[in-house]
Amino acid sequence: MSEAVPEFFSDTFEFSFSPYGLTLAFGARPLRPLAEQPIAPADRAIVRMSLEQAKILSMLLRKELNRYEATSGIDISLPPDVYRELGLRPNDWRLPD
Repeated sequence: MSEAVPEFFSDTFEFSFSPYGLTLAFGARPLRPLAEQPIAPADRAIVRMSLEQAKILSMLLRKELNRYEATSGIDISLPPDVYRELGLRPNDWRLPD
């Protein structure tokens, strides 16, 4: 009998590159963080992959999320502060025609 694959919720992530691959660390913020003592989110899952797989994954996610927005009529909007803090622009998301 095979073991069940664990499932996790994540609201934070970090990534790092090397010449050989990409590492993604997914985490979750504490339920009741203390304002005076910020706690870094604990890693819940670490995923390592080749740079080729990371590139294909990012391309497919972008394509499918754009398709979802177009077919559902739902815009997955982000606050302007998120774009600013990450050095992105909303137009970076759209696929070229």
